[in-house]
Amino acid sequence: MDTAESVIEFIYAHHYMYNHNRAVKKKQHFDFHVRWLNQPPSEDKWLSYNELQDTEALDIYLRQHPELHF
Repeated sequence: MDTAESVIEFIYAHHYMYNHNRAVKKKQHFDFHVRWLNQPPSEDKWLSYNELQDTEALDIYLRQHPELHF
């Protein structure tokens, strides 16, 4: 069984999964672009808020982007 865990170096972008039927933006509808520690940019990946919600990297990113109103 593979128990290796990837470490997030930083989050550098976000986007909102826009839907005309949604009156209010919800955290669950945001995705964030993640850079992995010791990995090349080709390994960067978009992850959902739900996948990142308990990470320090997301906490840091959200402090840097107060306009998201999380």
